[in-house]
This record gives sequence, structure tokens and C-alpha cells, in this order.
Amino acid sequence: MQYNVNIVKLFRAVVDRESTSEQTAYIERARSIISGSLTEIRRLVILHDTHHGWSNAITFVIQGITVASFGTLDEISHNEPILSRAATEDRYQGLVTCLRALTVLLSYSYYAQPIFRLLTQKCTALGVRLPAEVQGALDYCTSEEWTKKAAELVSSQYIADTRSTQEDTETMRMDAVISRWEDLTLRENQAIHQREGQMDV
Repeated sequence: MQYNVNIVKLFRAVVDRESTSEQTAYIERARSIISGSLTEIRRLVILHDTHHGWSNAITFVIQGITVASFGTLDEISHNEPILSRAATEDRYQGLVTCLRALTVLLSYSYYAQPIFRLLTQKCTALGVRLPAEVQGALDYCTSEEWTKKAAELVSSQYIADTRSTQEDTETMRMDAVISRWEDLTLRENQAIHQREGQMDV
């Protein structure tokens, strides 16, 4: 899993760079490599879910889950590559498994909590349907009681979403995410608005 996480981070730097028309082929190749690694991470998460569950998982696994989840939502947001129905369903199932894993991990890892909130916020913005158990965890995480508890207990400058170095890191710190807990917003609004007529994944 860590190998594929590193591959995503390595080639994400290529995708994030401003490009010229001559570099289009390199960027498309980088997207393809990232997509392959995301597929592999999702497969590994599903295998872990099937064979071990998450109640005793080491929290280091959150890194792979985070990269896979945000990366999958990026693919959905950009609708690239165009996938078959079966491949789209596999991608969705992998994302759902990641979200379900976080619903368990957030019960004993405060690091998982802001990540879960950011991911479900983005899912909602993109029209990705959330399973009942994920929606139930989200309802709890948006309660006044939980919000107050998180604000009191979490004090961290760790970056919630480490995929890209292009983002404003000050607003991506855990403390900053929690400080705007009640009105979380996404930076992808422009991309979302361009996706008119999108269908639920």
C-alpha cells in the first residue's frame, strides 16, 4: 500500500504543474499511473476490510485510505478516465469501503475525524451517495456535542490532505479544518459547477 501511496504522490506533482500543449502526453500518462495505483490501494483496503476489519487496525493505514479516497473523488470530479459501468462500480465500492473504514477508525483516532468530514463533504458536493452507516456517522460527527468535543481535544498542525503541495497549507491544517467545522467548504467549486448534469456514482 505504501508503495502505491508514494507513486500517487510522486506523479501527482506532474499533474498539478501548469502545462503546455507539448506536455499533455506526459500529464495523461501521469494520470494513468495514478489511476492504476489508486485502483491497487482500493483493492488492498477491500482485502483488509474483508479479512481483518478495522477495530484493531494501526492508524498508519489512514494515510493509504486518505490518498485513495481523495484520489478517487478527484477522478469522479474530472470524470477521467471514462470508465465502463463495472469499473465505475468497482471504484465506488472501493471509495465506500474507505469511508466505512474511517467510521470505525474515527472512534479511536482523532486524525481520522477531520479527514472523514472533508471526504463526506466532498462526496455530498459531487453527488456521491453515502451508505446508511456512513451517513449515520456523518450525522453524529456534525452534532454540536461531537463538534465541541473535537475542538477541545484536537490540537494539530498536521495537514489533513497531503496529496498536493499546491494548496494553501495554512487552511489545510487540522486546527484550521476544525475551526471551520460548522461551515466546511470545498476548493473544488469551480470544477463542480462545470459538471452539469452529472449522475450519481
